[in-house]
Amino acid sequence: MKLALDNKDLSVVNKAATVLYIAKFGEEADLIKIRNLIESNQSLFLQRHLLLSVNKLSWQKHMKQMSKEINPRMNGVYMTVKKEIDVIVKLPPVLKIGELLESVHQYD
Repeated sequence: MKLALDNKDLSVVNKAATVLYIAKFGEEADLIKIRNLIESNQSLFLQRHLLLSVNKLSWQKHMKQMSKEINPRMNGVYMTVKKEIDVIVKLPPVLKIGELLESVHQYD
């Protein structure tokens, strides 16, 4: 995980997608690593995705000490997600290749 997120050539969008993927399939230790990536000078887009991805961590145990790193414009994001949103990353429905090819026509 560290190599992927520390890669300077990786776009902010790809980093955001990476942390959401890790949040879905990773363990608590992975979420703590994501929490440690939160920095006050990050883009709002990336910081929001970092906060979304660690919503399963306890605020008191894991997040309270990070509050000074969270951009003031992000106040409430963690708590809102924690209280109101159950599923952030949802796997797409399984499609058969034939159905997929039929749904995407080169010519109509």
